[in-house]
Amino acid sequence: MSRSPEVEQRALALVEQLLDSPLDDQAEAALLAHEPKAVQDRVTALKAAMQDSEIVLPTQFPGGLITSDLSPPPEQVGAFRLVRRIGMGGMGGVWLAERNDGLYDQKVAVKFIRPGLVNLAGAAFRAERQILARLEHPSIARLIDGGITPDHTPYLVMEYVDGVPIDEAAEPLALKERVRIFVMAADAVQFAHSRLVVHADLKPSNIFVDRQGRVKLLDFGIARLIEDDADTTGLVLPMTRDFASPQRLAGHTPTTGDDLFALGCILAELTRTADPDLKAIAENARAPEEADRYGSVAALIADLDRWSDQLPVAARPATLRYRADKFIARHRMGVIATCVALAMLGGLAGIATRNALMADRANQEAQARFVDARGAAKLVSDELLAQLASRPGTFAVRSRTVQAAQFYLDRLAASPKAPADLRLEAAQGLQRVAEAQGKPGVPNLGLTQAAYDNLGKALRLVDGLVGEQARLLTIRILLDRARLNSFARNDVQAALADLARADKLLEPAKGSPDFLRAQYFIELSVAQQWNSDYAEAIRSARTALSYIPRDAIRDHVIAHSTALDLYAEAIYYSISEKQSLPPYRDALAVLLAYEKTHPGDQIMNRRIARAQWALGSSIAGFGDPREAVAVLTESSRRTKEILAADPDDEDARRMVRISENARGQALAQAGEVDTGIAIIRANIAERKTHLDRRPDDPMRMRDYMVAIKGLGDLQIQYGRRAEACATYEQARQLIAVIRARGKLTALDLMSASKQVEEVRAKQCTAAMATI
Repeated sequence: MSRSPEVEQRALALVEQLLDSPLDDQAEAALLAHEPKAVQDRVTALKAAMQDSEIVLPTQFPGGLITSDLSPPPEQVGAFRLVRRIGMGGMGGVWLAERNDGLYDQKVAVKFIRPGLVNLAGAAFRAERQILARLEHPSIARLIDGGITPDHTPYLVMEYVDGVPIDEAAEPLALKERVRIFVMAADAVQFAHSRLVVHADLKPSNIFVDRQGRVKLLDFGIARLIEDDADTTGLVLPMTRDFASPQRLAGHTPTTGDDLFALGCILAELTRTADPDLKAIAENARAPEEADRYGSVAALIADLDRWSDQLPVAARPATLRYRADKFIARHRMGVIATCVALAMLGGLAGIATRNALMADRANQEAQARFVDARGAAKLVSDELLAQLASRPGTFAVRSRTVQAAQFYLDRLAASPKAPADLRLEAAQGLQRVAEAQGKPGVPNLGLTQAAYDNLGKALRLVDGLVGEQARLLTIRILLDRARLNSFARNDVQAALADLARADKLLEPAKGSPDFLRAQYFIELSVAQQWNSDYAEAIRSARTALSYIPRDAIRDHVIAHSTALDLYAEAIYYSISEKQSLPPYRDALAVLLAYEKTHPGDQIMNRRIARAQWALGSSIAGFGDPREAVAVLTESSRRTKEILAADPDDEDARRMVRISENARGQALAQAGEVDTGIAIIRANIAERKTHLDRRPDDPMRMRDYMVAIKGLGDLQIQYGRRAEACATYEQARQLIAVIRARGKLTALDLMSASKQVEEVRAKQCTAAMATI
């Protein structure tokens, strides 16, 4: 029997009203009295169909159109005997069933789909079922089987979840716990999106929490079954209006953006809080325009993670006041200590300025300049900078502190009458300021040129000084400058020259501290690797390890991990990726062991993130790609947390780019090729923006080139030759620019320039010839 859409629309609206606000028989009769008989009959039929349901699934069609009724199901489908109906909705009915073929006990949910929703193309229907059956995630109710009954009713056999809807499960929970179970559901949605599957009907009754507190999403991918397998001409796919985006209500095909909108509605319903951050997150997810929502469910989850950690959330404007409030909420004691330190610094500055004026008036300018500045410079460079570097969220404070230290140290360095002890102090202070400004591998301000200049000033101050202190300080300055030359300036020869000078100062003195020797061999291994001298780099890393004390002192722990990392890296490039994994794992284990007893150290946190990146990247090349994704995701999480605390920290931002690029590569290796490539493309765009701000910076230029080459490698690996050739051409042009500026290292020549030319010659020249 066919019914008009107008009758269905009116009948469903009335049934929905009666479900929301139940009436007694007399009141209900009065409500229906003025309705046409066809509408009255349809309301009666719909109510009768829902009476036996334990759960009503309010899935509808825009306008209330239901394409056809369900016939009574058979007693048996496949290996399963139907027990009782447990749900009914716009898409069909759900029955509890039990396996009765004698193989083993199993309860399942069997969903019968209204025949009018699916054009019965059996082969395509079976193929799509197989795709969804591989959608395996701990929070997605698994699709087990499916088929078509003798009366042509399609059915799906799904995992049975013994639990309650998420809104019911969340009722007694604290706010953080509600958010936690919501994130479990959102993570499952993101997983499905990465497999190019949308849900299209997310709502609390499709998200269950079982008796063990595990979240399970139901009906995942059924909308895709219908869309891909049916003759959908003129057919609008089912939805639940309260959780449907404006685009879905307008009849558009379901997208990941619609799932995101529904998640925002669910989050708002679960939390019902005045918390401004949570409200902003929910509103961002369910913004009316898709372009105004989060770019993905992963971005929504990341913002909820920031909320849980009391970090600023992306859904709210990053005003200075807002960021300051969040920082203070997380670090009340640290803020108090920092404010006290700054107050001391301000007082010292005032005293120094006043004394300087008095000295000028008394014609004692030279001596007063050193006397007044000495205490302030020592306090700032020796104590404050070291303390602030280990605290998260101190970028702005460190920047101001470095400026103050630079002022006093420049005054010390400027006078030709400075005595030897003050020259030594000034040089030591300049070395520490340079470290805070731009030493690679430690929290820094990204001011590499200023750091390089200060190290040059420090060397000039110690030049000609005699004694053990001057010798050891000169070695440290040279080692720091060698690192800058290797990493930031791409000038390996200058790095090796600095190291040769340091070696001469180390050799004559048998009493040189072992740890300083270890630091020398670490920097030597770095420069040798940049120069592609891998056998020597391995030897230097081993020598460094022999000098490092095995204790719990932070500097020793970091050096131990760094030497292991360098040893692994040289093996990776010169022997085999597989043999590099054990030392990479050891390098990370050393740092994690320290973190267990010293949590919250910012310097250690960065080191761990870097070690995770190195290990994860190596596993992706030779190992389990899923493990690589897990390790790199943790590296990315750490670096993003550091950046969220200090949004202006360029070193942290660079580490985020590096970790995310590696994560994209690993995802592709794990089978999520499109997701991985999308991450890498976004990463490249960000690197390009970063390079445009400082186009002559060799580190930024090299970072950009490496990411482009990596994308080309991935495209070749997965058969996207035309795209890869265009990418390699872009990399080739950039390499030519770097080469012309004399900033191409031996490592670049081997791992980038040579490989790009070889692949282009093999893959792209032939392709061009056929066009």
